[in-house]
Amino acid sequence: MTSAPSTKRMREEATCSICLNLMSDPTSVACGHSYCGQCIVDFLNNLRQSQVLQNTFPCPQCRAPCSQESLRPNKQLGNLIEAIKEMEQGMSCKEHGEQLQLFCEDEGQLICWRCERTSQHQGHTTALVEDVCPKYREKLQKAVTQLRQLEEECMDQKKVITMQITEWKDVKGTLDRSWAVKLEAPEVFSLEVLTTCNVSELYFDVKKMLRSYRVDVTLDPVTAHPELTLSEDRRQVTRGWPQENLAASPRRFSALPCVLGCESFDSGKHFFEVDVGEGTGWDLGVCVESVQRGFGVKQKPQSGFWAIRLCRKRGYVALTFPQTPLYLSQQPLVVGVFLDFEAGVVSFYNMSTGAHLFTFPKASFSDTLRPYFQVYHCSPLFLPPPGE
Repeated sequence: MTSAPSTKRMREEATCSICLNLMSDPTSVACGHSYCGQCIVDFLNNLRQSQVLQNTFPCPQCRAPCSQESLRPNKQLGNLIEAIKEMEQGMSCKEHGEQLQLFCEDEGQLICWRCERTSQHQGHTTALVEDVCPKYREKLQKAVTQLRQLEEECMDQKKVITMQITEWKDVKGTLDRSWAVKLEAPEVFSLEVLTTCNVSELYFDVKKMLRSYRVDVTLDPVTAHPELTLSEDRRQVTRGWPQENLAASPRRFSALPCVLGCESFDSGKHFFEVDVGEGTGWDLGVCVESVQRGFGVKQKPQSGFWAIRLCRKRGYVALTFPQTPLYLSQQPLVVGVFLDFEAGVVSFYNMSTGAHLFTFPKASFSDTLRPYFQVYHCSPLFLPPPGE
């Protein structure tokens, strides 16, 4: 059977970096990258409408020049995607069609993320399948061991009783006294295996505690790099082509594709969440309001940055100096950032599981801090409203 990490790896390879879904009608370009057939056609149409499409076009992922004639259907990748769908279908929710990635402790059943939000499971204790499997395996092993011990004790008592009966039968003249003899019956042992166990609710307490300090963060367009586009509500940012006719401002990042949050922090405890989805690259955290925004900027605490990063080359890292690799057991889809200004603490959490990701060494903040984001191609970032 294919392991969960292997299936996840195959799905990543078969995901279109434009629409972030499993590829449909996978089509390859000259550099070797593949996309949905319709996605790459729409990409070329957009270039054609903006009058920048020439004989060649840049690959949406690596920017390598490719010709339109190089577009080829990738049948092998198509077969792989069909195999992935067949494997995932066996682990899908019959009601919602989503993957069964959660386990409901109260109901004792596998559920999907949509089931968790229904009234049937409201207030129930749920956890990721891969997190509860080791605990249940240990509980089951202990129950099996106890059952074997009980079985051995029952067999020993059976032997003792058999010997007693034999001895009494061999003694003549004891039949008239047998009424006064009372053999102790063996203690009755229950062979029922108890499999119910309570998973600590610390996971929920951590999320509840963090969200008690939650602030509503929106993006500051004046600081956004020219390649970044903000949504009207200033909660989503994507990276694309450089925008023209932008007002010049010393507050705007000019070297790196970064943007700051509108909110500033100079005291107290604050928490905000960032929906990173299944993006392949991002930076997020906090920085000093007066950080350098032109060429030569160094993203490290000594320069006023406290952030973590996901990149294709090194995976998850904390931007310490030197950088600290983060070995995560699960890809975080929503990352929480917690700041305690007086304590000098900046911490990061996987808000899907409540797991702690990283905490920077204690710092002494001497200036106002603001939320900080660096955006990569095909990896938009979204700031959920506090009510979600």
